[in-house]
Amino acid sequence: MLWLLVCSLLAMLLPMSGRGTAAGAAVLIDDLTDWSKVYDRSDSLSLRSFPDYPAEDPTRAVPGGSGGEYVTYRTKDPLRSFAVSAYYSPAGGRHGHPTFYVSPDGMTYSPVTASVYENGGYLQAVSYEANRLPPDAHYLQIRYNARSAGEPPTLGKVVLNGPGSVQSSLPGGLVPYGSKVVLRSETPGVTIYYTTDGSDPRSSRTRRHYGGPIDVLDYMELRTCAVLTGTAASRVSLYRYVPLPAEDEGRIGQVFEDGFVDSGVPQAVYGQTNTLLLKKFRSREAYLKFRLPEVIGEGDTVTLQVYGYAADSSRQPAALKLYSVSPAWSEGTLTYANKPLTVTGSAYGAAPPSSVGGTVYGGSSPPSVGDEVYGQSSSSTTEAVYGQQPVSGSSTVTGAAYDPAPSTVTGMTYGKLLDSLTLDYGPSGWLQFDITAYAREARQHGLTEISLALVNETDGMTFLGSRESGATAPFLLSSPQVKEGFTDGLETTGRIHSRSNVYLTGTDPDYYGGDTGRLARTSTAAGWVIYRSDEDIRSVTMTVYKYVAAGGDKFRLYGSKDGTVYVPIEAEAYGTNSSAGGWLGYLYEAVTSEEGIRYLKIELPASTDKPWASQLAEVTLNRSTASVQLSSTRTAGGLVAELSSAAPGAAVFYRLGGGEPHPGAHGLP
Repeated sequence: MLWLLVCSLLAMLLPMSGRGTAAGAAVLIDDLTDWSKVYDRSDSLSLRSFPDYPAEDPTRAVPGGSGGEYVTYRTKDPLRSFAVSAYYSPAGGRHGHPTFYVSPDGMTYSPVTASVYENGGYLQAVSYEANRLPPDAHYLQIRYNARSAGEPPTLGKVVLNGPGSVQSSLPGGLVPYGSKVVLRSETPGVTIYYTTDGSDPRSSRTRRHYGGPIDVLDYMELRTCAVLTGTAASRVSLYRYVPLPAEDEGRIGQVFEDGFVDSGVPQAVYGQTNTLLLKKFRSREAYLKFRLPEVIGEGDTVTLQVYGYAADSSRQPAALKLYSVSPAWSEGTLTYANKPLTVTGSAYGAAPPSSVGGTVYGGSSPPSVGDEVYGQSSSSTTEAVYGQQPVSGSSTVTGAAYDPAPSTVTGMTYGKLLDSLTLDYGPSGWLQFDITAYAREARQHGLTEISLALVNETDGMTFLGSRESGATAPFLLSSPQVKEGFTDGLETTGRIHSRSNVYLTGTDPDYYGGDTGRLARTSTAAGWVIYRSDEDIRSVTMTVYKYVAAGGDKFRLYGSKDGTVYVPIEAEAYGTNSSAGGWLGYLYEAVTSEEGIRYLKIELPASTDKPWASQLAEVTLNRSTASVQLSSTRTAGGLVAELSSAAPGAAVFYRLGGGEPHPGAHGLP
């Protein structure tokens, strides 16, 4: 049974932003190439060039080291918001966050609380943002605290009265299947863009304009940004989602052994650490054993889910590869010298150690320059991997204890590449690898457990949660095949049953929320498309765009049981806050309870001229839930709000202020 989760349409009907930057306020962007945009500052501050990293902030303000240093900005228009980029040294320890003050006259300052966003990366990028500042604010002062409060950052780009970053109603992580993501910005008048293919929404040609809730039906890497016309975009917010089936019993395969190996300490055992390390240098590889999910239905997919991030002085993105390996190892004795995966020696240059004799620990070398593992303290440079005490298995690599005997399971394939991904630097999140074919092969051979190896083909050190890490431990997920419904992005006409007086177009996608696949009419007469479904059609959503100056009627929907006789289907249309080049976007929703409807006809309205002025951008059947409707009743006890959805059996969730979503929808005072 699929969960029907509804996000209130209030979030979509109201502006996708709150109070914040005043309309018309001049935006100040200071890249700190010089001090010309700074009103006042401490003389001990200096500007320093960092041409290599990060590319977004090659010049930054560096504190002199004494507490109380400051930078002050002044705006002609009221100061309504600010966003400040900062960077902390990887080895700097506790962050000494700056404090922020605003003033109406540059003399009397009041503190303001900024939201802090950890953006990850080798230099540990942090963004500070604040909106809803006092209406008379014209000065912003950024103050450094004393070093006793923590390591001070270098300051990068400062943006005043610019777009605030995009917030999601759903935190990234493990979420129920069918959850909906509602995006918003605190800044009025922004356009929100997003991508789900890993590209940058600030510039990607595949970016989409946000017009309504986004369904989480598969693993999703959601990147978002907000744009104000004529200004720089906000920071990119990243959310990774793993949808869990509503009926997840038997669909989770738990990790029961894991560890990593390191050629720099070939006899060391790392089977009880909280973090698995992956890096080409010193051939750090991770090994994992799982119990297969009990339920793997026909058409299901089986994926490996690991939680982590990449960060390294090499600044190389991680290139992770997943292999099948023999299960003839255990985390209590696994070392580089007896690891089951052998293809990596030639695959990415992992040279074997020159000597395997001697004691287990005494021959280990301290990390080389540029290979520091920051945040993992070590009391001795001879400890294997910086403070993670290895477990002794043997003093040599010879003997039965290290016999990597191959599996006796006939027909199983080991050392095979299963999946790969590139991991850029950023905040921690869940990463997904597809192992469906390997899991099915193991099942066919009667196995209930499988073994996997993860390697990194670059020096972009990757940190993954291990079995011992608790909530971020790796696991296998068996996801049922989604048999009902589909979404047609209209990149082709392949899903359309029949059509008349329409053609595909993808020109000027920025006018249409980034949609590169749309249908427009070939003449001023009405056009139509027909979809056929193998199941009864119960819900329809579609995105359309209309050229405002052309006017014209609404789109119309019709349903049929046999493809011959059609009857009207009532639909609600909502504005999506999409406006560009004279075009407006609308979201249409329809729910029908009549049984047997298998055909949907969408009519593009006729017009007296401009046949291109009404365009159909996306159609979704049986994968959406009707939005929440709000009604209110005045009683003796006050105003009572009632929330409801036209979708049968839908569970309504609501949010009060900035709190957590609540189930239920009745009698809200």
